[in-house]
Amino acid sequence: MDRQNKVFIILVSEFPPGQNGGIAHWANNLYKTLKSTGKKVVVLTRKTGYHRKSKIRSTNTIKYITGRNWQKMNWLWELPYLLHLLASHKHAAVIAATWHNAAKIHLLKKLFPFTLYCSARGTEITKAVYPRDNKEQRQLERVLKNVDILIPNSSFLDNLVRKTFPDVPFKSVVIGNDVDHHLFKPETDPGRKRILREKMGIPAEAPVLLTVGRMVAFKGFTDLIRALKPVAKEVPGFILLMVSAPREPEYSKILDAIAFNGLEKNVVIKNPVEHHELPEIYHAADVFALWSKAVYEPMYQEEGFGRTAIEAAACGLPVVVGNTGGQPETVIDGKTGYVVPAGDRTALSERVSILLIDKKLARRMGEKGREFIVKTFTAEIMRDKILQLTKQ
Repeated sequence: MDRQNKVFIILVSEFPPGQNGGIAHWANNLYKTLKSTGKKVVVLTRKTGYHRKSKIRSTNTIKYITGRNWQKMNWLWELPYLLHLLASHKHAAVIAATWHNAAKIHLLKKLFPFTLYCSARGTEITKAVYPRDNKEQRQLERVLKNVDILIPNSSFLDNLVRKTFPDVPFKSVVIGNDVDHHLFKPETDPGRKRILREKMGIPAEAPVLLTVGRMVAFKGFTDLIRALKPVAKEVPGFILLMVSAPREPEYSKILDAIAFNGLEKNVVIKNPVEHHELPEIYHAADVFALWSKAVYEPMYQEEGFGRTAIEAAACGLPVVVGNTGGQPETVIDGKTGYVVPAGDRTALSERVSILLIDKKLARRMGEKGREFIVKTFTAEIMRDKILQLTKQ
């Protein structure tokens, strides 16, 4: 088969630069690593206020598209560009960053012989599978019937989709998440941590536990804080550094939990930074924790994977996660960190205290965590897995 004319088309609703979530950076890493091997790649994405303010314009390979009500009508605004690409290339691989990006585009398979890969990620999936027979679930089922390969970023999500749609025959390959391990890497200068902490207003010698994420219920920030009162007794002067934009009602719940547990001197809340600045946040910490949980109101949400956990591990931090969703897939329990049963605050506080006190253990787990990421979750590994799929 002549594949000289092959093009990879990435459909994604948000795309860097800027403060974007994990999906945007997954698409960006895929775009960069595909291009690094000489592949023809085109990204179709939404033009946001950030792009306008920064005067970022479309290029031959990244098309920033203007359109209203993007969440529901993205397919309409993408259609002219996509039709041109599909008509101009005999062999095309369309990679939808989420199933929402493929919600209408999959119908074009009746007109063009392209291959459709659909990434399945986080709450995009969990929101669609409960309650039963909701509108999004029916729409996801239609996508599954037309997608060539579903590429969930965790075994948890793969199993969840199969359990929800037992009668829909679809092919899936768990690709995993990715992290730019060239950007997210350990800090080798021991004096750098002191400088970074001073910059953030954190005592230089304080043991620092870090958590990063959106301030939403399923991230479990309130539960994490409630588990830290024993840590404050075991580890004098410890700091919980929470990097998250205040968002109600969770912000009020967090402040109440801090006051109720007497942790006013132990918790520092900082606003998010640009993605390329995140490594400095990780470098300022000693231990990382992500203790997400499953919530069912107002809809079902659960951690599909936990991107910040692998970013922290790539930076050489030991990682403590909960055992819900895809979180256990980010840690080798007892070697790169700990997997803690959901709701077990005693176990969580014990594991965090151990790592904050035993610096040799924390360093050893951090080193193993870095090795684990380099062998499992780099952008290059993800790219190679997707390229292997295109040869099937």
